[in-house]
Amino acid sequence: MPTYEYRCQKGNQEFALEMTMAEHDKASICCPDCKSAEVA
Repeated sequence: MPTYEYRCQKGNQEFALEMTMAEHDKASICCPDCKSAEVA
């Protein structure tokens, strides 16, 4: 299963999520710390 790495634009926190490609296409990714949707 792929691991996707993100960085929160608001808090500059890095985090990784493991999910299928189909899940990734449908997911609304949010920072686990501050719950911001501003991730890259």
